[in-house]
Amino acid sequence: YKEEAGFGRKPFGGVCTSLFTVVRDGVRITLRHPHSREADVTWLSSSEREAAMWEAKLSKKPPIVYTPICNNFEPSPTKENVVILGGGYCGVKVAKNLENDFNVTLIDSKDYFENTPSALRTFVDPEHQRYIHRSYAKCLPKTNIITAKVGCISPSHIHLERLKIPFNYLVISTGTGYDTGIIKSEFTILPSRNCTIRATHRKLEVSKKVLIIGAGPVGVELAAEICYKYPTKKVVL
Repeated sequence: YKEEAGFGRKPFGGVCTSLFTVVRDGVRITLRHPHSREADVTWLSSSEREAAMWEAKLSKKPPIVYTPICNNFEPSPTKENVVILGGGYCGVKVAKNLENDFNVTLIDSKDYFENTPSALRTFVDPEHQRYIHRSYAKCLPKTNIITAKVGCISPSHIHLERLKIPFNYLVISTGTGYDTGIIKSEFTILPSRNCTIRATHRKLEVSKKVLIIGAGPVGVELAAEICYKYPTKKVVL
């Protein structure tokens, strides 16, 4: 539960503790966000003993492995197995094309698709998020979705923390990454991604000057988004 001014008492749900650092101050427990203090999650325990118990539990940082099977997926014994690693453009396209003819399993570290090139717009307009995010469960209704990180690959299986996934065909479409999780999502669940985008937007709004290091397609587009939204801000590229 979150219990702070402006929030009331209500479930906050969906926080992956392995993304956060746990801090306890008396009966107050805080999950420190890796990139932004504004995205921290805080609640009050009923006693210091209970708070200490939560601190011990959350500090164990369980591996990111969620429900193995969703969408009521039932593999057909007459179909071959296709495993896809990565849920970007390539992974989702392949899964969509094959899910009617194969037992398709998509493994990704998050449970949603993100149109990453459009993420830059969300830093100046957070409401734009609703146009760039889609749950895998909704866009791939006949695909087995596993939210996990791959441990290793053998000639016939994908090895996860607690699972072995057999395959006849393997598609590796893991794409590229950034040193920071701000531009490209590294969050397992969508609420955590939304928190980071909104926190970045708030910082940008109050900034008088913005320095962008790198003038490739991403740097130039980000500069253009900021200049268009905030014509009085000074942007250095």
